[in-house]
Amino acid sequence: MESDNRLGNPRFAIIIGGKSVSGSVERNVFRRLFYITVAPFLQKHHSQSKDIIFIVKKQNKLHRHSPESVESFQGDIQFLCSKIFQT
Repeated sequence: MESDNRLGNPRFAIIIGGKSVSGSVERNVFRRLFYITVAPFLQKHHSQSKDIIFIVKKQNKLHRHSPESVESFQGDIQFLCSKIFQT
């Protein structure tokens, strides 16, 4: 989901439902990983004023101890950011 804001800088948010992760610790790990992953896009495109919300579907099971799950999550976020900002 995307919309323009009046702040003059982009803002990102993520929604991770309870069925995608096993608990709050797991959800917070992926939330922090999300903000680390989008930080370069925020710095590079700071002049674009967009509000962007990422919603993790419940079909996607996230496990912090699974390297494949972490890499897939980061890759998906990077791919979507590059499409949003056309870099």
